[in-house]
Amino acid sequence: MKSARNRSIVVLGLLVMFIVGIVVFTAARKRSSVQRMREDLRGAGDPVLFTEYATDPIPDEENGYYHLMQSSEGVRAFSDALLGIPGIDTQVLFGVPSDLSPQTLDSLGKWLDEHPEMFEDLRQAAASNKYRPDIDHSEGYGVVATDLSVLRSATRAIVARALVLAHRGNGDEALEACGLGFALQQLMQNDPLLVTYLSTIAAQDSFLVAVDHILRTCPTSQAARDELDEVL
Repeated sequence: MKSARNRSIVVLGLLVMFIVGIVVFTAARKRSSVQRMREDLRGAGDPVLFTEYATDPIPDEENGYYHLMQSSEGVRAFSDALLGIPGIDTQVLFGVPSDLSPQTLDSLGKWLDEHPEMFEDLRQAAASNKYRPDIDHSEGYGVVATDLSVLRSATRAIVARALVLAHRGNGDEALEACGLGFALQQLMQNDPLLVTYLSTIAAQDSFLVAVDHILRTCPTSQAARDELDEVL
């Protein structure tokens, strides 16, 4: 009995050592594989660490990011104002705009008419040829969240403006507002981060829903439609 017990202990010990050896070997192999992937990426000139996305600054007047951030106070104020407008549901605003009541659109229009300055900043951002975030990459990915919140708020403001203009019968101006949104979205796709790219795709979907609503509910000219085609 004692001999059998000792053999069992020895076998169990060997089994544990074998399993540990496999785990250590697999982990070392994966680390080696990850290291090779990093070396391949660096060899191709691609960044590996978040801090490696940092680039030399460019003048503010040439940087779409700067102008977008200039609009941040206004577009965030609009997002806050949405909470106080009766009948507003952001899912309706971006998904089923036809469900918005005339009274709600009038309330949106009143607020937007009183804050035209944020759209000027957004126009300057969209007209820029460069987009380079002015952030401290050493702080990690969390710093990107602020920029993306501005994009979401800007998307809400642009979509709301387009829907209000369509409600007022200004179809061409409504399409122009959507064109501004598409141009801004395309500009931000110059950011190399995947999370930014995915956020711009979500913004694009909101603008497409707005365009569909405008074309279905409001007369537009061929020239305005052609101009939007060029942006797209």
